[in-house]
Amino acid sequence: MVFNKILRLKNIKDKSMGELINMCSNDGQRMFEAAAMGSLLAGGPVVAILGMVYNLIILGPTSLLGSAVFILFYPAMMFVSRLTAYFRRKGVAVTDKRVQKMNEILNYIKFIKMYAWVKA
Repeated sequence: MVFNKILRLKNIKDKSMGELINMCSNDGQRMFEAAAMGSLLAGGPVVAILGMVYNLIILGPTSLLGSAVFILFYPAMMFVSRLTAYFRRKGVAVTDKRVQKMNEILNYIKFIKMYAWVKA
């Protein structure tokens, strides 16, 4: 993913090394989350059905109430996950701005030191 992003950049000189590293770390985090949660998507429904059957055998019909409450909380979990993704995107934008500003400050300090504009 990150290599495609880097290749699609019109001018790589506009991006600093810190911004490229930030892109790589964000994509790496997304890949990790996809690998960790991807298996749950495939086996989740089967485990849920087997768990409901097991609870029905052990606890009786009362377990269906607990399962219904569990299923009713799925929309709330989806809302919270979308809200988390929204704030993560906002955080990435702020981090990019911060990295860019710090890179500019360091370049200006290097520039001032290089031309000896500061009295030693």
